[in-house]
Amino acid sequence: MRFSTEALSARLARAGMPMAGDTLARAADLLHAHDADLERWTDLYLMTVCVAAYRRPESDLPAWV
Repeated sequence: MRFSTEALSARLARAGMPMAGDTLARAADLLHAHDADLERWTDLYLMTVCVAAYRRPESDLPAWV
């Protein structure tokens, strides 16, 4: 199901997890990959998937990798 980033941002803000910019775009990409339906998902499930948007793979790797 398709949804707007504005709807996602508003839903996350109501749940206490405000996102904007690149982080919001990464969260939207993650949810699109899960074929998310914002109307049916609980806040907890939505936040569980979206927390991965905070991760930055280019900087989260250990120095030895």
